Amino acid sequence: DAECVRGNDGLSNAYIFLFWVAISIMTVFCTGAMISIYLSVYLQERKMVKYRFASDDDDENEEDYKESKRIRQSLLLYTSSFYICWIIPLVLWYAPHDMPYLYIIADVLFSLMGFFNVLVYVHPRCA
Repeated sequence: DAECVRGNDGLSNAYIFLFWVAISIMTVFCTGAMISIYLSVYLQERKMVKYRFASDDDDENEEDYKESKRIRQSLLLYTSSFYICWIIPLVLWYAPHDMPYLYIIADVLFSLMGFFNVLVYVHPRCA
């Protein structure tokens, strides 16, 4: 007779572990990619400042880093929506089981990821 591994605690724990590893990798990648994108735009703008026409004041002009500020706001909103819709629900989902309203909050937040991304996409200052 072959032993049935369906419902085996060891296999279930391995899948849960792999799930958390995948979520951790996604979180680190998402955050790292956003930081990398922002830094590349910011550093490019710093290089381009020396090529602008001289203005009346020699201080840094508000226009100098306009694009990197816009990118920073957009990236912070996208990353925040990721954290709100993935990390918080996962923590709530694995919270003590005597609070059923936490499952409802987690399920609602999971479902709102696309909605939050659309809000960030159509936000007038991020477009």
